[in-house]
Amino acid sequence: MSQKTILILFLLSMNLFAGKFIDGIPSSLTVAEDEINLKKAPKKDKPWVPAWGHFPKSPGAWYNIHKKYVKEAQTRKLDVVFLGDSITMGWHQNKELFKKSFGENVANFGIGGDSTRQILWRLDNGLLAKNQPKLFVLKIGTNNFYNDFNSGKNDEIAKGITHIIQKIKSNAPKAKTLLLGILPRQNKYFSGRARKINKVISKLDNGESVRYLDMTKQFEVEFGTVKKELFHKDKLHLVAAGYKTWAKTMLPLFKEMLK
Repeated sequence: MSQKTILILFLLSMNLFAGKFIDGIPSSLTVAEDEINLKKAPKKDKPWVPAWGHFPKSPGAWYNIHKKYVKEAQTRKLDVVFLGDSITMGWHQNKELFKKSFGENVANFGIGGDSTRQILWRLDNGLLAKNQPKLFVLKIGTNNFYNDFNSGKNDEIAKGITHIIQKIKSNAPKAKTLLLGILPRQNKYFSGRARKINKVISKLDNGESVRYLDMTKQFEVEFGTVKKELFHKDKLHLVAAGYKTWAKTMLPLFKEMLK
């Protein structure tokens, strides 16, 4: 996705502006802000190697969102935490449906542009330091498809997702994880990669603490063609109808895992 798209989602969702920082740095962070050169992207590495996020046109903006989420995690009693990228972050534009579908004590910690690397970094740096939710909803991986510092081969991306599942288990051993497959998108190339990765990560479903849900059929007409009524023109991000489909498809398993 373009940096412009990421920033628009970020600004609309969080009502933050470039350069405006949240007061104070959570003491639980293992990497202090002054140790991170926010004006530079992290070095390219494998999808299972943690790394902070970076918006070239707005240095520091990604870290602002992370700090906001850390503060929310430390001050709210949360039963459910959503982790993901801009597609997950888009729930902030559908707050009523989010609340109606998933309940009160639920947090959406999606950040635009995030890949497996950023989720791992956030889990290592204070996001869940004082929080032991009952359930995590994880949808990540599509931002590992680009030729940037987060990119990787299909098997490497699957390994990155596996590392996230393992990290969640170590951070919140009593919690369950609802792992969502990567959604289909613009064409056969991207949708094909998503299918191959989904096939691998589906095996992480152990029937108990980790469950896997593939929503591909609900979002595509046929292989390589998404349902236009569920997506923006970019055929990547979801419109309101897409979030309704997500909620409807996921709710049965979601409720089952919270019992």
